[in-house]
Amino acid sequence: RLADVVTSNTEQSAEALVKFVESHMDADDEIDADVATLVEAYAIEMRDDPIGAELRKAHVVALGKSGHFTAAFEALSRVRSRAANTHADTLRDLILETLTKKAEDVQFLDHAFAQMAIAPESIAPKVRFQLADRLANLGFPEQAQTILTTPPEHIGGTAVRLLKARISLDLARPQEALAHLYGIDTEEAENLTALAKAQIGEFDVAHSIFSESGDIANSERTAWLADNWPELTQE
Repeated sequence: RLADVVTSNTEQSAEALVKFVESHMDADDEIDADVATLVEAYAIEMRDDPIGAELRKAHVVALGKSGHFTAAFEALSRVRSRAANTHADTLRDLILETLTKKAEDVQFLDHAFAQMAIAPESIAPKVRFQLADRLANLGFPEQAQTILTTPPEHIGGTAVRLLKARISLDLARPQEALAHLYGIDTEEAENLTALAKAQIGEFDVAHSIFSESGDIANSERTAWLADNWPELTQE
């Protein structure tokens, strides 16, 4: 129904367009690039109307949701500079979340590094976790740790502790990883514990954990590296 009102080109079209964009605020929803162009046209035409501010925000969202991330961040800067806008950080979080989930690796890294340098503490904890997770997966553990530990809000929970453990292992800090894993009883935690034990040099312990979890390749590797390898490799 909103789409029909938008295309009707009536007095209600601008308001319907804003509501249409707002209905796609979920991170997995996409918006066609033509919608972003239409929002921009309305935003320019009605820039002095009361709905002008809402159209400018909708334009930012539509650009991000259509994959035009460079244009989205540029439009966000214009919204922020036009007036002290309390929704600017929320809009940035939305674009960053979409970027993290949808963008190609190089595009993601380009914008992620740029945005992390601008008031990282204003990024929502959930979005910081998503950024850190993808950065770690792409081989940037130092940057992942930086954004994950940015004050003022503490990001907690089991998933965060597991991610911190992964990052610590990537940075060759096995004792730190074990501290993050303490008290977590999951399959992923056991695997990370085994990797930490192997980094420390406790290959027999790592071998035992890998064997119990059915990780044959790592079980064999750590068995050969252990001091008592003749006994462990006998089987």
